[in-house]
Amino acid sequence: MIRVCCGRLYPPSSSSLTTITNTTTKSILHTKNQHPRRNVSTLILLRHGESQWNGIEARFTGWCDIPLTVRGRVEAVAAGQLLRSRNFRASRVDVAFTSNLQRASETCELVLASAAGPDQHTWSANRIRHDWRLNERHYGVVQ
Repeated sequence: MIRVCCGRLYPPSSSSLTTITNTTTKSILHTKNQHPRRNVSTLILLRHGESQWNGIEARFTGWCDIPLTVRGRVEAVAAGQLLRSRNFRASRVDVAFTSNLQRASETCELVLASAAGPDQHTWSANRIRHDWRLNERHYGVVQ
């Protein structure tokens, strides 16, 4: 099982990819005369690609819904290709979580499409869950 979460990571860094493997236990089943059985999940955390405001302008984006730049889209596709090259195919992703902000949503979709490669039928946007609680911090008057 693979779970993907696209959104803002703290501390901020350039488009980064972090994989945590074999640490999340989905379930532990105990039965008589049997060892516990564990289903291990993989959690992949992605930061959104470069947006118009965190490129040349270097402005706080916060909850402002700023789109990706062309470079940000290229970064997202590259992240998907990296996942595919490491055998993390889009077909293995059970669910992906992302914020409601378009830069994170678009990054998530591009990563999954790129990870699917030529097998585009193996992933579906129905597996992407949007949640405002994953939005970036609100900086108030600074943004």
